[in-house]
Amino acid sequence: MDSERRLDAMLRVRDELTTISRRGTARARQMSDVLTVIERALMNFISNNPGSRAIDIARFLGLNKSTVSRQLTSLYERGFVGVRVDPDDQRNRFLVLTEAGERERARIDDRVFDEVVARFEKWDDDEIARFAAALTRFNNTDV
Repeated sequence: MDSERRLDAMLRVRDELTTISRRGTARARQMSDVLTVIERALMNFISNNPGSRAIDIARFLGLNKSTVSRQLTSLYERGFVGVRVDPDDQRNRFLVLTEAGERERARIDDRVFDEVVARFEKWDDDEIARFAAALTRFNNTDV
């Protein structure tokens, strides 16, 4: 691929990712009158990373610690997130989703998955697999 075609392709990727992000944010607002987009991201991180701490979330999502702290406080007060004390070092606090948190996360995840399935309706299995592999590679590239 020559440098002009490469640049054009990267610009298209940037534009498509921006569109996906904007649509995703808009849809997320429509899907849950209970959780903000950031709260969903925090709950997904906690669910996918057992034993995580607020600082882990802040680092991974690139958010300010105070922002994460405010959002976690809200989730805690509404019964979606709990805190587990490390039995080996009581100074350490680990975040966990409560049953209510798991239910809400699962409800939204199911709706998102239904939308993904609908978008892939006319794609064959190989196209989906290549797209998944490319996204994984893209997301795992450190910059």
